[in-house]
Parts: sequence; C-alpha cells; structure tokens
Amino acid sequence: MFYAAIFRCRKCDSQSKTKQRFYGYITGQAKCPKCLREDVRRQRIPDGIDRIVKSPLSVLQGLMGGHLYHCVYCRIQFYDLRARERDRSPAS
Repeated sequence: MFYAAIFRCRKCDSQSKTKQRFYGYITGQAKCPKCLREDVRRQRIPDGIDRIVKSPLSVLQGLMGGHLYHCVYCRIQFYDLRARERDRSPAS
C-alpha cells in the first residue's frame, strides 16, 4: 500500500464523530504527495529554490532510481518510481 491516499467522508463525519468511514485508492501514476494532483513535471536535476520532500518513501524511491518530479501548485520536488500519465503510451 505504498501509493494509498486516505480520505474521510464529509457526510459520515458530519453525522457522527464516532462513525468515520475512510476510503483509499491505489494509482499507477505519479501524483504530488501533498495535493495529489497528477499535473506534475519531470525534472532532470533538483531545483535549488523549491524544497525536496524527504519522506522515507520519497528517499527510498530516489535511491531505487525513481524519477524526480515537481508540483507547480505546491512548489515541492519529490521522487517517484511511477510514470506520469502523459508519459504512458496509449494501449492499443
């Protein structure tokens, strides 16, 4: 479950604080770890201005040969093994 994001249902959370339902999903494409947007840019070298995410998962993926991505909305850089949606070839 490396690529899981958990969200809380607003409807269930507003009805009862004790009954909270959580939903998760797993994706096969690179997403920003902060805002979960798929619109990320691939970079060759780290940018000196924007910070690099140093979470254990991002560092591990960088050591395993993951690509360096940049989120223009959050202004962060992170490593991810997955490809961007634009980099994927269409299935024929």
